[in-house]
Amino acid sequence: MQDSKQFYRRKSTDWITGMDISCYILLIDATLFQENERCTACLNAVTRPKLVRTLLEECIVAHADAIFDAVKDILRSIYDNTQVTVAYSWFVFVFCLFETYSFVSFATIGGG
Repeated sequence: MQDSKQFYRRKSTDWITGMDISCYILLIDATLFQENERCTACLNAVTRPKLVRTLLEECIVAHADAIFDAVKDILRSIYDNTQVTVAYSWFVFVFCLFETYSFVSFATIGGG
């Protein structure tokens, strides 16, 4: 699991600095789906929550400030341009991404 943690720490830093936040979120969603498929096909069922938790810690929680700042800026920009429906859709997308993987307790990720 330590190798996965280091891998996703490196990859997430490269990804978040190399693309806009909407592409980053889509990439993380796709990566979570791929890891879930890999776990289902190849790994013990006990490994899945641990791997997903590791991925979320390194790709979402570690970059939460940057993600939420970028999302706020996007929503503000869309809203300022009177595209309220698009802003709401973006908000729902981000919320659903987190909700989809809610079996991982965000309260316990930080060790609390």
